[in-house]
Amino acid sequence: MNKYLQRLLLIIAGIYLVIMSSFVSPAFAQVSYTSPTQKDKFVPVLIALTESQIIFDFPEPTEGVKDKKLTLFSTFYFVHQAQVSSATDAIALKNSSGTSLGVKLSKKDWCTAALEGTVQVKTDSNTLKTFNFATTGTTAQTNCKPFFPSLKEAIIRAMNRSLFAPAKGSFGDGSGGFILVPYRTIAVDKTVIPLGTVIYIPDARGKEVILPSGKKVKHDGYFFAADVGSAIKGNKIDTFLGITNKNPFSHVKSDPSKTFTAFVITDTQIKSALNTLHKS
Repeated sequence: MNKYLQRLLLIIAGIYLVIMSSFVSPAFAQVSYTSPTQKDKFVPVLIALTESQIIFDFPEPTEGVKDKKLTLFSTFYFVHQAQVSSATDAIALKNSSGTSLGVKLSKKDWCTAALEGTVQVKTDSNTLKTFNFATTGTTAQTNCKPFFPSLKEAIIRAMNRSLFAPAKGSFGDGSGGFILVPYRTIAVDKTVIPLGTVIYIPDARGKEVILPSGKKVKHDGYFFAADVGSAIKGNKIDTFLGITNKNPFSHVKSDPSKTFTAFVITDTQIKSALNTLHKS
């Protein structure tokens, strides 16, 4: 059996086992959602994304699967981790209808969540709840300028009106029904790089990354377009690092003048494996 097909079958098998396992299994992160009839009550949801699925052993691409050469530059983003706050000036995360999601954060944590787009909140009962940016509301909830003085006023005004939604992915949700996967997901301008595209970055191959468990692995250079962002335009991409804000990639310099070469990959088996991983 082809080894890529084997890998895909293993991923699918892993998803099945997660679904069939206990809802209190310590091997999986707990994420919560608010049902329409149980506002502010959180129900545990299993996340079918395990570390065994986040593998980095695809081979270097052959010339035959390199469809297009790109010149890009990259910033990075991550899941902001925060503790629920009971301070008098704490700010509630609200959904798109303006209803509280039952979690309050300090002003700094709230603003960082608005900037990064995803926040993982540790409650007083040590439960982890992950929330994603949902939309921009009409009313400012705070002023984030003191925490991010270098950002443009238009961005700050939008951040101040951020609304959120519970995430289905343990590291947050991307776009197009995809979830975020550490060191695999990139946010793109989908008019340049369509969602679902596999990108190979030679400069990333062999770089050591640290998985959320602390395990160190060598990256194989492949990334998957599974997210977008209002600031991601043209040849800019945004590389998702998971729960760390320490960038391990030498090509990610957050500078438009510091570009690198990448390739669109057409290998159907790699595309299928990464698509499945981002749909887990």
